[in-house]
Amino acid sequence: MDFLKRMLRKYREKSILRKSNYGRHFGWYIEYESQIIGELINCEFLDEFWDVYTITKTNKVFEDVLFDKKEWLNNSFQLKNKTYDLYVKNAFFSEDQEDFLPKQKIKVRGLYIIEL
Repeated sequence: MDFLKRMLRKYREKSILRKSNYGRHFGWYIEYESQIIGELINCEFLDEFWDVYTITKTNKVFEDVLFDKKEWLNNSFQLKNKTYDLYVKNAFFSEDQEDFLPKQKIKVRGLYIIEL
């Protein structure tokens, strides 16, 4: 019976992930120095492997850090899914952010959840 429950739970989890575009539709908290300083919301598919998110700030003290290209490229931020308490470690950000950061957007690859 436990086997059946585990299989049903895994099926439900996979279904949730597919419906949420692997966590992309839930959005992400942006953490810096153990504080939530912003969010990534409104995921838009850009091309083959790249997505674009809108950046919203939640802490004005860190606004300069949040929109600093070097901080994004240095992976200074922890990204945590807003629905599930999961961090993503393999996401990386494009070096060509000049068209995005001024519009409070970020180009990212690998920001998704494959397993709950």
